[in-house]
Amino acid sequence: VDLANQAVLADAVREQVAAGTTVLLVLHELGPLEPLIDRAVVLRDGCVVHDGPPPEAVGQHALPGHDHVHPHAGPAAEPIRTGLLT
Repeated sequence: VDLANQAVLADAVREQVAAGTTVLLVLHELGPLEPLIDRAVVLRDGCVVHDGPPPEAVGQHALPGHDHVHPHAGPAAEPIRTGLLT
């Protein structure tokens, strides 16, 4: 989704949140939606590797214009095995 359409989506989500609606999004990149997100659940290989506030982007991921995955947990992070997908 290009930047202009990301902004349109962010506006629509912002309206829903302001109305008290719970919104569940599945995203590859937070983009303009980042200020609206209060909880991020990140999966790696079907296991939860992060559950909490969206982490800060670091390194090359924090550069202006970066449009790829932001880091959420180090590669050595132990997944939380829920049994749902494993």
